Amino acid sequence: MILIVGLVAGICLIREQDKNVELLKNNFYLTTGSIEQYIVTNLKGKGDTGNSIKYIYSVDNHFFVHSYGENYYVDIPNDKPDLSLLYLVIYEKVNPKNSFILLNYPVNSSQDLERYKDLFKDKIPDDAIKQN
Repeated sequence: MILIVGLVAGICLIREQDKNVELLKNNFYLTTGSIEQYIVTNLKGKGDTGNSIKYIYSVDNHFFVHSYGENYYVDIPNDKPDLSLLYLVIYEKVNPKNSFILLNYPVNSSQDLERYKDLFKDKIPDDAIKQN
């Protein structure tokens, strides 16, 4: 019984995550964010949650703190990124809490942010969020 309940809960969580990513892909904005916490796990056994990240970003003068663990949509590499840099954050326009920090898009200057906005103008690049 516990196994069945766990399986159903897992399926529901995956569907909810898929729905949130689709909403984000169809209606997104970009901002910058900084990494607050970056955890790399070296465990390979049961219960390992994998690498995780916690970051902070601002939308319309409101600050958001978000975190997530490894998932299908974005990579959290084993090599720790430069924590002193800002990185691109993609978020859903109507729900800014629905977001991902994109570690392969560091923002070193305002020109970087403008270049990324131009790159994302027509669609999200394949290396930003994995496509289904």
